[in-house]
Amino acid sequence: MSDSPHPTAIRQTFNVVIGWFGVAIGIVLVVSGLMARSPHTMAFVGFALAAASFCVMVRPSIRFDADDVVVSNVVREVTLPWPGISHATSKGSLVIHDNDGHKTTVWAIGSQKARGARNTDDARLGILPTASLRPMPGTLTQPSRSAGALREALDAETVDNPTDVPTDRRVRWLPLPSALMALALVSVIVAVIG
Repeated sequence: MSDSPHPTAIRQTFNVVIGWFGVAIGIVLVVSGLMARSPHTMAFVGFALAAASFCVMVRPSIRFDADDVVVSNVVREVTLPWPGISHATSKGSLVIHDNDGHKTTVWAIGSQKARGARNTDDARLGILPTASLRPMPGTLTQPSRSAGALREALDAETVDNPTDVPTDRRVRWLPLPSALMALALVSVIVAVIG
């Protein structure tokens, strides 16, 4: 990440690859279903698979800048200013806790137990962040992509945060992913009924 206004989004590579694979299979099903002479059930299932794969696996991310942590999940984006974060946990997925008692789960960091070995490898190889997560002008930081490493880095950044500071948590619903997920649900219903 740099001091640019749009820092690089952190995503689990495995999730993104599986998500794009699901999108590709969905597109193939849509094309096959539209070319079939029978009802287009396969096309509806394909669209639902492609839309859900994109929204659930590909687009979730977590970004940091000097002022905020931005968690982009399936259909919404949560912005948490640094002073309002109390701590983070990671029993599986990364969960950011704020001073008002809200919990924000980060979908971009997978929760499979198999990734625990990757956390250990990151620590052994020295990939854990040593610099501040909050980029200072002219510096670069690249936190590890594991839930444990990000939890430790967030906790290190927020250890001195006073608990009486209001969170100023901002939630924004994203129109495109919301529409895609709604259309995916409608497509599944049409496929089942039709």
